[in-house]
Amino acid sequence: MKKLFLTICFIAAAFNARADVIEVNNAAELQQRRQDTPPIALTDDRIPDGSDQNAVAAFIKERLQSKKVIIDSFDENDPNHLSSMNVQHSADYINSMEQDNRSTFEQIYDQALARISAQEQAANSDVIQDRKQLAAENLRQKQEWQQPLPNFPVVNVFLPPKGTKILAPAQEHIPFMFSDIEILSTGQISIEETIVVLANGKRLKYGLTRSLPQYTISRDGKRHPLSINLNSVTINDQEIPYRLKTQGDRTFIIPAATYQLAPGVYTYKFKYVVNRHIWEYDDFNEFYWDVTGSNWNLVVARSGAMVTLPGQSKPLGQVAFTGRRGSLKNEAAIITADNNALGFISKTPLFIGEGLHLLISMPKADFIPVDSSQQFSWFLDDYGDIIISLIGLLAILGGYYISWRQLQQDQNRQRQSLKRNAPMLRYLAFNVFDKISFVSFLLELFKKQIIDFSEQGEQISIIKKTDNTSSLTKVEKNVCQALFGKDSQIPVDNSSGLRIERAYLKLKQATLHQFRMFTIKANLGYILFSSGMVILSEVFIALLGYNFSHDLSFMFGISACFACCLGVMHHPIHNRYLRWVLHGLCGIIILFGIMVLNLYIKLIAAVFIFAMIYSIFAYSKIFARRNGLLKNNIKDAAEYYDYLRHNAEHISLGRDFLNQQANIFAVEAQKHYPRTPQIADFYRLDIAQRLADKL
Repeated sequence: MKKLFLTICFIAAAFNARADVIEVNNAAELQQRRQDTPPIALTDDRIPDGSDQNAVAAFIKERLQSKKVIIDSFDENDPNHLSSMNVQHSADYINSMEQDNRSTFEQIYDQALARISAQEQAANSDVIQDRKQLAAENLRQKQEWQQPLPNFPVVNVFLPPKGTKILAPAQEHIPFMFSDIEILSTGQISIEETIVVLANGKRLKYGLTRSLPQYTISRDGKRHPLSINLNSVTINDQEIPYRLKTQGDRTFIIPAATYQLAPGVYTYKFKYVVNRHIWEYDDFNEFYWDVTGSNWNLVVARSGAMVTLPGQSKPLGQVAFTGRRGSLKNEAAIITADNNALGFISKTPLFIGEGLHLLISMPKADFIPVDSSQQFSWFLDDYGDIIISLIGLLAILGGYYISWRQLQQDQNRQRQSLKRNAPMLRYLAFNVFDKISFVSFLLELFKKQIIDFSEQGEQISIIKKTDNTSSLTKVEKNVCQALFGKDSQIPVDNSSGLRIERAYLKLKQATLHQFRMFTIKANLGYILFSSGMVILSEVFIALLGYNFSHDLSFMFGISACFACCLGVMHHPIHNRYLRWVLHGLCGIIILFGIMVLNLYIKLIAAVFIFAMIYSIFAYSKIFARRNGLLKNNIKDAAEYYDYLRHNAEHISLGRDFLNQQANIFAVEAQKHYPRTPQIADFYRLDIAQRLADKL
C-alpha cells in the first residue's frame, strides 16, 4: 500500500496523451514532472452544470457507457491475458464496420450511384433518398431484431442508471463499476459504489466482498489507520447484512452471514463513510483513492467515479491513472463539470490487480479544522492497542513488585495452611524426598496402628496389623495397597524390592504433587490478577476494532498458544537434546504467533501481550522458589529440628513421642531421643534407621 500511494503522489501529472507506462523509480523526478505537466481533462459541450450533482453523475455514467466494450471469451486459466478484451472505439466505428460487411450487390450498387453525374443525382434525388431511408430502416431492424451474437456464450446485462443493454460474456467478471464520492468539509468521505457483477458460482459463490485499505500513507511516509463506517449494502435493491473485518493491511466488507450466490447478474451497492483519508500539508490538502481497490480476482470492464469537492473553489490539481503496483498507465480521462465536481473514467478494462487511481489536491480553506476530541479519538486509533497493552503489562509488573515488597516487610502476610506430614516436613526442610522420607511415612502408619515392624537377626519385616484403613487418606491407602497387596507381612529384602519401589514412587509423586498444588494455591491470587489484566487488555483492544468477538477470540487463542509454549519451556526436561528441540520449536511457534497477531494489532502491542504472559510464568516461578511465597513454611520446617531438640526431654515423657516419632526421624533428630522406659513400647527409631539402611 505504501509503494502504491507514493507512486500516485509523485507521478501526479507525469504523462502525456500517449498511453505510456510509467515505472516508479525516482520519486523526486516524478514530483518535478507533476509541477511541469498540467493535468489532462476531457471537455464536452454536453457537460451539465455542476450545481446538479445527480445530473453530473448521470452524464459521467452515460459517458462511461458510450465506449462500447465488447469482451471476447475469457481464458479461465489466464484471466490476466490482455488479448481477452477488445475495445471498439465509437458508435461511428461500429457503423462503418457494418457498412464494410455489406453484400457484394449492395457495394456494386453504391459504386454505380457514385458514378452518376450531379445532374442525374439531382434528377433522381427522390429515388436516392428513398434508397437511403430504406437502408437505414433495414439497418435499424437488423440491429434491433437480428443483432449478431459473438461466437461464445453471452448474456444481456443492463447497466445503470438508464438500463442500457449490453452483451457480456457468460464468465464471472464486473461489467460495470461506478463510485459516487463526496468529500465533506469535515474531512469525512461519503462513498456510494454501484457494482454490476456477473456470477456463475465459482469465484463469487458466496457473494461479493469489497476490499478497502486499512491504512493511509502520506507523501512523507507517515501512516495511520482509516476509520470506516459501513452504512448499508444492497443486492438488487434488497439490503443484505454485511460487516467490516480487518486482516493485515486491508479492511474487508464481508457478508454477516454465509449465503450462496446463484449464477446470474447482480447489482451491488456499497454505502460507507471513510474518515482520516485527507492528508493535510502546508499549502494544500490531498485526497487519494483507488476506485476499484486493485484487490479483486475479477476483470472490471467499465469503471468510473464522480468526486464532489467540499467547497466551490477550483481544485488545485487532479490526476488519474490505471494499472497495478510498480507501473501505472495514462489510460484514464478526467471530466471537469464545475469547480466542485470531477468525473473519472477508465479508458480500458482493468484486469486482475489493476485499479483506477485518483489524486486530487484541494485548498485548505475548504476544510474545517479538526477539534481536540476528534484528534484524541484518532490518537486512540493510532496508538490505542499499544497504550492498553502497555498499561496491562505495567499493572502486572507493578502488582508483583508491590506484593513482593509487602511480603518482605510482613513475613506472616502470605502464610498458607499446608497439611504437613513427615515426608512433606522433610521435603520443606531439606528440599529432598529420599528413603528417610519413605521410612518416616511408615512410622506414621505405625502411629495409626496400621503396621508394625519385626526384627529377627538381620531380617526386618513389615507387618500389616489390620485391614481397616478407614482412617487413612487416599494416598496412604494407595501406598499400603502397593506395599502389601493381599499379603499381611513382607520382608525387607530383594524378594519384596519391587513392591517397596512401587510404594516409594507412589508416595514421592503424591508428595511432590501436594507441594506443587500448594505452590499454585499460594500464588493463585497473583496468577488470577495477571490473567485478568491480560484478558481485560485484550477486551479493550478488541473494542477498538470492527469485529469485537472475532478479534477477541483470535487474541485469546494466540495467548493460549503463548501460555502452552511457555509452560513447556518452564517444565524441567532432563534430556538436554529433547529440551533443545522442544525449546526451539516453542520459540518458533511464539515468533509465528506474534507475527500472526500483528495482522490484527500493532507489532509492539503484540510483543507487550506476550510480555504479560511471560511475566505470569516468570513471577510465578520466582514466587514458587524456596525464598518466595513458601519462605515462611520452609523456615518453619527448617526450625522444627530446633523445636524437637529443645523439647526432647518433655516429648520423651509420654505419648507425645508417638505423635512426633515420624517427624523426629524425618528431620534426623533421633540422636536427641534415646530409648527410655516411658516410650519403650512404641519406640521404633532404632529399627527405622536399620530399615532405611537396608533400602
